[in-house]
Amino acid sequence: MNKSSLPRVAVAAFTTFLCAVPAAAQDGYLFGTPRASVTFRVGGSHPAASDDLFRFMTDNLTLGKSDFASVTGGIDLAVRVHRQLDFTVGFSTGQSESRSEFQDFVETNDMPIEQTTELRRTPITAGLKLHLTPRGRSLGRYAFIPSKVNPYVGAGGGALYYRIEQDGDFVDFETLDIFTSNFVDEGWTPMAYVAAGSDIWLLTRLGLNVEARYNWAKDDLNGDFSDFDEIDLRGLQWTIGITLR
Repeated sequence: MNKSSLPRVAVAAFTTFLCAVPAAAQDGYLFGTPRASVTFRVGGSHPAASDDLFRFMTDNLTLGKSDFASVTGGIDLAVRVHRQLDFTVGFSTGQSESRSEFQDFVETNDMPIEQTTELRRTPITAGLKLHLTPRGRSLGRYAFIPSKVNPYVGAGGGALYYRIEQDGDFVDFETLDIFTSNFVDEGWTPMAYVAAGSDIWLLTRLGLNVEARYNWAKDDLNGDFSDFDEIDLRGLQWTIGITLR
């Protein structure tokens, strides 16, 4: 299975899951306002890939910015703290892996000089989620009738673990010698994010979640890529998933 087919497989598996949910009649109300929800999501992550390190790779190797995109999966827990406000904690991870070769250099036998590049990003976050419309309405003392659609915006921060690795053959630009090596840099760095999305309730306790999120993060490089000043880990993330409350 190649990388480009993974998002289609994920969406197909998710659709199959929804079709398998028993077609039970929705009772239309809950006993009390929901206090918490958990969301399982999968989608795509697209790094900006615009710093000196990524530009070096895309200028000299057969790599483009899209080669650093990846399938991502995660989980979020939201706890109600106000009528339309939740406190959230979340975890997600995604990794890309791409084969490449030098654009302007070949081996002495005209064979390509090949390498593999991997980029992993794993954010752990906490934040606030503001519901833009009422979650529902109370009916009497105990019953709560939930809304069918709950759009929201959110923001927060946390820590992001990253690891970038290149393994294969390379060119020494001073001597033009070809050598085999493995370059790795990794670390933790602070991050921030903003998000917008919606829960679409299929049953009283089961909903479809869609979300777009933009992450900000960067870090100084201290490993094998320390000749470059820093790594820019900004990027857009979009997901679809299920929410249980």
